[in-house]
This record gives sequence, structure tokens and C-alpha cells, in this order.
Amino acid sequence: MVTQVISFRFTEQEIGLLRQRALAHDESTNAIAQRLLRDILGLSTEVFTTIDSLEERMKKVALLIVDKRIQECLQEHTATMLGESNAG
Repeated sequence: MVTQVISFRFTEQEIGLLRQRALAHDESTNAIAQRLLRDILGLSTEVFTTIDSLEERMKKVALLIVDKRIQECLQEHTATMLGESNAG
């Protein structure tokens, strides 16, 4: 696939907002800008757009899995506690 570099001029405020969003998503400023434009264009952003190593990508996926499991355990524990309090 042939690619092309595109450049934009942003105000300091716009760059600041872009950097904040990039930090919140653990992405580079360039990667978040690319992802946001793809979202607007309706293109898939499921693939990794940052220049991460395979190890970094695996860590992110593992954290998502662990986070989901923690949420499931909390829900199970809450349900158990509510069941015990209703029985007592």
C-alpha cells in the first residue's frame, strides 16, 4: 500500500488538546491524530496505529484481559455479598 505524508498547522491550544487525548489513550500525538481522522472517515481503527513493539502490544492486550477478569470477580463478589445480606 502506498502512503503519503500529510501535514497540518494547529494552534497551541489544539496541539495541547491533541496531546492530552494521546496521553489518555497511551498513543503518540501522530498516532492519535491518524486514528481520529480514520474514525471521522469511517475507516476501521481496530489495528494498532502506534509504533509499538510486539511486547508492548501484548502487554496492552494482557492488561485488558486482566482488567476484564478483575471486573468479573468484583461483580461475582458483590453478588455473593448481596445474596448473603439478603439471606441474613
